[in-house]
Amino acid sequence: MTRDIRDIKLDTVLEELYALREENQQLKVDNDFLQRQNRACKLRCSDYCLQIKKLEDEIADLRFTKGFLSSEEAGKMFARELLGKPMTHEEVAIEAAENNHDFYKGDDF
Repeated sequence: MTRDIRDIKLDTVLEELYALREENQQLKVDNDFLQRQNRACKLRCSDYCLQIKKLEDEIADLRFTKGFLSSEEAGKMFARELLGKPMTHEEVAIEAAENNHDFYKGDDF
């Protein structure tokens, strides 16, 4: 019994088709797993970014206050910084001129 060359080619093509289907199915499974893993990594990365930002803010606050906490005078400077600095006479005059304020200049009698 001799087989036609077309039958042999058809059998080979069908085997290849089945092998490709199976490989395609396995690649789909692998791809789904990798996509889920990628989403999980993105969520963790997002959490880490938020934690890093919080820590950077805390470090910046510590650096800001470090200079104020090293001595008694520094503590006073820190308190003045928190409470605000009083305006100088020049600053008061400039603000008054900008806002058209007239100051009391003497006796009204």
